[in-house]
Amino acid sequence: MNALPVFASEIHFEIAENIDRAFQSRFRTFARQLRQNSAAKFSAGLVRFDHRIDEGKLLGQRNKGKDASAKSLARNMVSQLESCFTDKVSYTGTGNGGSCLSTNTGLSYGTAAGQVEVQTPSGTGYTVVAHSTSGTNFTISNTAGVIARSCNAPGTGGCLTGSTW
Repeated sequence: MNALPVFASEIHFEIAENIDRAFQSRFRTFARQLRQNSAAKFSAGLVRFDHRIDEGKLLGQRNKGKDASAKSLARNMVSQLESCFTDKVSYTGTGNGGSCLSTNTGLSYGTAAGQVEVQTPSGTGYTVVAHSTSGTNFTISNTAGVIARSCNAPGTGGCLTGSTW
Protein backbone atom coordinates (compact mmCIF):
# COMPACT_ATOMS: atom_id res chain seq x y z
CA MET A 1 0.00 0.00 0.00
CA ASN A 2 1.41 3.37 -1.00
CA ALA A 3 2.03 5.82 1.80
CA LEU A 4 -0.16 8.90 1.79
CA PRO A 5 1.60 12.24 1.26
CA VAL A 6 3.00 13.77 4.42
CA PHE A 7 3.03 17.40 3.35
CA ALA A 8 0.28 19.35 1.65
CA SER A 9 2.80 20.36 -1.01
CA GLU A 10 3.02 16.70 -2.04
CA ILE A 11 -0.68 16.49 -2.89
CA HIS A 12 -1.31 16.48 -6.62
CA PHE A 13 -4.52 16.67 -8.54
CA GLU A 14 -5.38 14.95 -11.77
CA ILE A 15 -8.27 15.53 -14.14
CA ALA A 16 -10.38 12.48 -14.74
CA GLU A 17 -11.18 12.16 -18.45
CA ASN A 18 -14.80 11.17 -17.98
CA ILE A 19 -15.85 14.12 -15.78
CA ASP A 20 -18.13 16.69 -17.36
CA ARG A 21 -16.76 20.14 -18.20
CA ALA A 22 -19.00 22.06 -15.75
CA PHE A 23 -17.69 20.06 -12.83
CA GLN A 24 -14.10 20.50 -14.02
CA SER A 25 -14.62 24.24 -14.15
CA ARG A 26 -16.10 24.37 -10.63
CA PHE A 27 -13.29 22.19 -9.33
CA ARG A 28 -10.60 24.37 -10.90
CA THR A 29 -12.15 27.37 -9.12
CA PHE A 30 -12.09 25.45 -5.87
CA ALA A 31 -8.47 24.37 -6.41
CA ARG A 32 -7.50 27.96 -7.17
CA GLN A 33 -9.08 29.11 -3.89
CA LEU A 34 -7.21 26.39 -2.03
CA ARG A 35 -3.92 27.45 -3.61
CA GLN A 36 -4.51 31.05 -2.61
CA ASN A 37 -5.38 30.16 0.98
CA SER A 38 -2.79 27.51 1.77
CA ALA A 39 0.84 26.61 1.29
CA ALA A 40 -0.08 23.62 -0.81
CA LYS A 41 0.95 23.32 -4.46
CA PHE A 42 -1.74 21.95 -6.71
CA SER A 43 -1.89 21.09 -10.35
CA ALA A 44 -5.34 21.67 -11.81
CA GLY A 45 -7.80 18.82 -11.76
CA LEU A 46 -9.53 16.36 -9.52
CA VAL A 47 -8.23 14.91 -6.30
CA ARG A 48 -7.08 11.36 -6.77
CA PHE A 49 -8.23 9.39 -3.72
CA ASP A 50 -6.69 6.21 -2.50
CA HIS A 51 -9.92 4.21 -2.33
CA ARG A 52 -8.38 1.23 -0.55
CA ILE A 53 -10.08 1.63 2.82
CA ASP A 54 -9.33 -0.74 5.64
CA GLU A 55 -12.84 -2.07 6.24
CA GLY A 56 -11.84 -3.42 9.65
CA LYS A 57 -10.97 0.07 10.84
CA LEU A 58 -14.17 1.48 9.38
CA LEU A 59 -16.24 -1.15 11.18
CA GLY A 60 -14.30 -0.49 14.40
CA GLN A 61 -15.20 3.20 14.19
CA ARG A 62 -18.86 2.35 13.64
CA ASN A 63 -18.81 0.04 16.67
CA LYS A 64 -17.17 2.74 18.79
CA GLY A 65 -20.14 4.98 18.03
CA LYS A 66 -22.62 2.27 18.94
CA ASP A 67 -20.66 1.50 22.10
CA ALA A 68 -20.61 5.19 23.10
CA SER A 69 -24.40 5.13 23.12
CA ALA A 70 -24.46 2.04 25.37
CA LYS A 71 -21.92 3.60 27.75
CA SER A 72 -24.11 6.69 27.97
CA LEU A 73 -27.12 4.50 28.84
CA ALA A 74 -25.13 2.82 31.62
CA ARG A 75 -23.93 6.14 33.08
CA ASN A 76 -27.45 7.60 32.95
CA MET A 77 -28.89 4.57 34.74
CA VAL A 78 -26.19 4.85 37.41
CA SER A 79 -27.05 8.53 37.90
CA GLN A 80 -30.69 7.64 38.42
CA LEU A 81 -29.81 4.83 40.85
CA GLU A 82 -27.56 7.12 42.88
CA SER A 83 -30.29 9.76 42.96
CA CYS A 84 -32.94 7.36 44.27
CA PHE A 85 -30.44 5.96 46.79
CA THR A 86 -30.16 9.49 48.21
CA ASP A 87 -33.92 9.47 48.87
CA LYS A 88 -34.43 5.84 49.93
CA VAL A 89 -31.00 4.88 51.37
CA SER A 90 -31.15 1.62 49.40
CA TYR A 91 -30.81 0.55 45.80
CA THR A 92 -33.57 -2.05 46.13
CA GLY A 93 -37.27 -1.49 45.61
CA THR A 94 -40.18 -2.33 43.36
CA GLY A 95 -38.91 -0.57 40.23
CA ASN A 96 -37.12 -1.90 37.17
CA GLY A 97 -35.07 -5.00 38.00
CA GLY A 98 -36.06 -4.80 41.68
CA SER A 99 -34.34 -1.44 42.01
CA CYS A 100 -35.42 1.73 43.78
CA LEU A 101 -36.16 3.35 40.40
CA SER A 102 -39.64 4.10 39.16
CA THR A 103 -40.81 2.18 36.12
CA ASN A 104 -40.50 5.34 34.00
CA THR A 105 -36.79 6.16 33.87
CA GLY A 106 -36.87 7.59 30.36
CA LEU A 107 -34.26 5.00 29.39
CA SER A 108 -34.80 1.98 27.19
CA TYR A 109 -34.95 -0.74 29.86
CA GLY A 110 -34.38 -4.40 29.00
CA THR A 111 -31.91 -7.05 27.89
CA ALA A 112 -31.99 -6.43 24.13
CA ALA A 113 -29.40 -4.55 22.10
CA GLY A 114 -29.67 -0.80 22.69
CA GLN A 115 -31.16 -1.28 26.17
CA VAL A 116 -29.92 -1.07 29.75
CA GLU A 117 -30.83 -3.13 32.81
CA VAL A 118 -30.22 -3.19 36.55
CA GLN A 119 -29.01 -6.53 37.88
CA THR A 120 -28.73 -7.55 41.52
CA PRO A 121 -29.59 -4.32 43.33
CA SER A 122 -28.99 -4.47 47.08
CA GLY A 123 -28.93 -2.13 50.02
CA THR A 124 -25.31 -1.21 49.28
CA GLY A 125 -24.73 -1.83 45.58
CA TYR A 126 -25.93 -2.74 42.11
CA THR A 127 -24.83 -3.92 38.69
CA VAL A 128 -25.92 -2.01 35.60
CA VAL A 129 -25.49 -3.65 32.19
CA ALA A 130 -25.91 -1.71 28.95
CA HIS A 131 -26.28 -3.79 25.80
CA SER A 132 -24.68 -2.14 22.76
CA THR A 133 -26.06 -2.68 19.28
CA SER A 134 -22.49 -3.77 18.37
CA GLY A 135 -22.98 -6.83 20.59
CA THR A 136 -20.76 -5.64 23.45
CA ASN A 137 -22.11 -5.40 27.01
CA PHE A 138 -20.86 -2.57 29.24
CA THR A 139 -21.15 -3.07 32.99
CA ILE A 140 -20.90 -0.69 35.92
CA SER A 141 -20.84 -2.36 39.32
CA ASN A 142 -21.09 -0.69 42.71
CA THR A 143 -20.08 -2.98 45.56
CA ALA A 144 -20.34 -1.12 48.86
CA GLY A 145 -19.20 2.12 47.24
CA VAL A 146 -16.45 0.64 45.05
CA ILE A 147 -17.25 1.37 41.39
CA ALA A 148 -15.91 -0.92 38.63
CA ARG A 149 -16.43 -0.75 34.88
CA SER A 150 -16.05 -3.73 32.59
CA CYS A 151 -17.01 -4.97 29.14
CA ASN A 152 -17.19 -8.35 27.47
CA ALA A 153 -15.36 -7.76 24.15
CA PRO A 154 -11.79 -6.68 24.98
CA GLY A 155 -9.97 -4.76 22.28
CA THR A 156 -13.00 -4.12 20.07
CA GLY A 157 -15.05 -0.96 19.57
CA GLY A 158 -15.25 1.00 22.81
CA CYS A 159 -14.00 -1.87 25.00
CA LEU A 160 -10.33 -1.54 25.92
CA THR A 161 -7.88 -4.45 25.83
CA GLY A 162 -8.12 -5.08 29.57
CA SER A 163 -11.95 -5.45 29.38
CA THR A 164 -12.40 -1.96 30.84
CA TRP A 165 -13.85 1.28 29.53
